[in-house]
Amino acid sequence: MGMPDNATRIVEWLKQRRGRSFCHTCVSSGADVSPRQQVNQIIRPLGQTKEYRYTKSTCSGCGANLKCIGYFG
Repeated sequence: MGMPDNATRIVEWLKQRRGRSFCHTCVSSGADVSPRQQVNQIIRPLGQTKEYRYTKSTCSGCGANLKCIGYFG
């Protein structure tokens, strides 16, 4: 079985951290997905679903107050 694609890696990484929100930089490094622009393209559609929240909040990783994504499904 091959390596999971970047979207799958991000989704799985966020699901393992249910209830916490992370900025793009922390998602990129935590899920090992680069470049960061790729993370942006994956996160935006997730934020449109009911299972995820994409709002300005405090990142659970670095503590910065930025747009963050979290899995709450």
